[in-house]
Order: sequence, then C-alpha cells, then structure tokens
Amino acid sequence: MLVQASQGQSGSAHVVVLGNEKGGSGKSTTALHIAVALMKAGQRVATIDLDCRQQSFTRYIYNRNAWARRTGLVLELPVHCCITSARCACSSPPAARSRMPRAGCRWPYAAS
Repeated sequence: MLVQASQGQSGSAHVVVLGNEKGGSGKSTTALHIAVALMKAGQRVATIDLDCRQQSFTRYIYNRNAWARRTGLVLELPVHCCITSARCACSSPPAARSRMPRAGCRWPYAAS
C-alpha cells in the first residue's frame, strides 16, 4: 500500500533493487511501474540503470519522455541516471559510443 507524502515530512531514503540474470523477465517494466506509482503518491523518486551494456530501463525512460513530448502529455518521469563505464562504452557500437559519456549519467531527467 502506498502512503501519500505529507508536506514537510522528512524521512530516510528507501532503496528498491530489481535484478535477475535472465533478460526479458520484466525488470524494466516493473521498475517503471513502481517509480510512477510512487511519484503519483507524492514521493520523490530517482532511478539508476546499472546495466551499461543493454540500457533497457534508460531507453524506456527516454522513450516515455519522447512520446510525452510528441503527444503533449505531461507524464511523470523520475530523476534518472544510467551508470556507464569506459569498458562498457568501448564495447558499444561506434554510433552509440560517440553519444555516450566515459562515466557518469546518461539522459538525466528531472521530474517536473
């Protein structure tokens, strides 16, 4: 059950980790559903994509933002960061490598 956040309420951060070795098990979909539900309940949410090779969750966030802009809808978006590494960046296709920073965040979105 989600609890509505009250103004001025100060609490400690909570960390939710979704992981599974198998691809296609619904990790990105579940993560976005949890993030949106928490934001709709008034919580502040930040997400981190640690899969620097596949970046499925980051692309999900990017596509959600692009679709919202095209349609003129205001959709909840968490503050998002995709962790990249020099090793992962080097193993990416050349086109993606040119857009990818050596380390740090990729496609950072701030909730509006």
